[in-house]
Amino acid sequence: MQKDGYYIGVGRRKEATARVYLKEGTGQTQVRTKQKDFAIQKIRAEVSELTKSLHNLEQSQVNKKTAERTEKALSVVKFEMEERLIELKKQLKQQKKWKDLKDYFYMEPSLCEDIYQPLKLFSKEKDYDLLIRVNGSGFHSQAEAIRLGVARALLKISDEYKTTLKSFDLLTRDPRRVEPKKIGQPKARKKEQYSKR
Repeated sequence: MQKDGYYIGVGRRKEATARVYLKEGTGQTQVRTKQKDFAIQKIRAEVSELTKSLHNLEQSQVNKKTAERTEKALSVVKFEMEERLIELKKQLKQQKKWKDLKDYFYMEPSLCEDIYQPLKLFSKEKDYDLLIRVNGSGFHSQAEAIRLGVARALLKISDEYKTTLKSFDLLTRDPRRVEPKKIGQPKARKKEQYSKR
């Protein structure tokens, strides 16, 4: 399926789902995830706290007619809070929605090579741009889901790639999952220790 010049491939592994958009270009790869970035979460939490405290300050000024000294102190605090709010909102805007592939898999760069494997087979790494939306599970599962998505997107470009991709086992979805824990046992197969005495 082609949409706006992109060839779309969907890959899955465990709980990870990746939607890959493949387009002719210069070999740039960008990743976007739904998973919450902790830095953004912290900033948003601080913004909400500041807005609440500002609202409470305004309410206290309405309810109580305090002395001039306390009004001055409140106005200084309010001014500082408003400045901090503006600064935090700027930080939120600067947070990138799309990340480079190497920045996203910074903890294990070898995963990037695994992702490019379908393109490397045909030496097309520099011929296509990749836009990837991925979410769920861990980094290894996400990398495998992306690789499957890239392979499926390549199939939509040409059916000639099918035999090569199949021979390298790049078109089969890995069905392995974690076995669920059993009731009354600590894990899936582990039993409680038997004691003789």
